[in-house]
Amino acid sequence: MTDDERTRFLRDGMFVRRGLATDPHTSPARDLITTWHAKEYDPDRLIEYTQRTFAPEHGQHPALLDLYTATGAAGIARDLLANPAPVTTTQVQIRIPADQLPAAQPAKTMHVDGVGCPTSTPPNCTPSPSWPA
Repeated sequence: MTDDERTRFLRDGMFVRRGLATDPHTSPARDLITTWHAKEYDPDRLIEYTQRTFAPEHGQHPALLDLYTATGAAGIARDLLANPAPVTTTQVQIRIPADQLPAAQPAKTMHVDGVGCPTSTPPNCTPSPSWPA
């Protein structure tokens, strides 16, 4: 962990570590969610998904948990937080293309990442000036 990363975390509550999750980590997670969207996504539950998590039945799937445990992210969390609680479930947020929805995705309340956006689909959410490009 660099001094710059610690400073950014203290100032912004986050920082970006590019390249941490590589294709061997992201492909299984992406494939799981892509398959879920194609076969199990229920458009009648869009509001519920948007407010909580998409693919809730896969929240404890190893492919998703590995994005935290197998990439080095867990070590970064330990460095920053000393003794973080174990991560036992995940949250999935996806952006469904507007042309695949009967109406705009519903407004979101504050989110686990602290960002409240009018919808999940840009350009309706204005990023903070401190967000990385």
